[in-house]
Amino acid sequence: MSAERVTARAILLCGQEILLVHRRRGSEAYHVLPGGGIEDDESPIEACRRKVREETGLDVPHLRAVEGDDALPRSMHLFSAEVTDPHVRLGGPEASRSTPDNRYELVWVAIEVLAGISLRPDALKAQV
Repeated sequence: MSAERVTARAILLCGQEILLVHRRRGSEAYHVLPGGGIEDDESPIEACRRKVREETGLDVPHLRAVEGDDALPRSMHLFSAEVTDPHVRLGGPEASRSTPDNRYELVWVAIEVLAGISLRPDALKAQV
């Protein structure tokens, strides 16, 4: 049995909106926070900055750790930041892996509608 992958994810807010990655795999559609796997030579916050920059083009030097509740996976490090520029571009491995059957799309979602969308893991909704 393999160990659970340790990830670093970012809650990025601009005004009353949160940045999410809208994923579509075949007929399945859901949202995730920007971020991803932590490399052996980096801290969780370094990984989060790297992944956010790769995936969105945003530089987020002022990330702060978010205390997750017990419903979140222990393998997920969670950070947050306010951003002032909502202009993002999909990059990194997500851009190169994006196909009609496996899509990645950056979307700003109003916080007020967050409860009604599919977010993985769902427990993240309580953190915003």
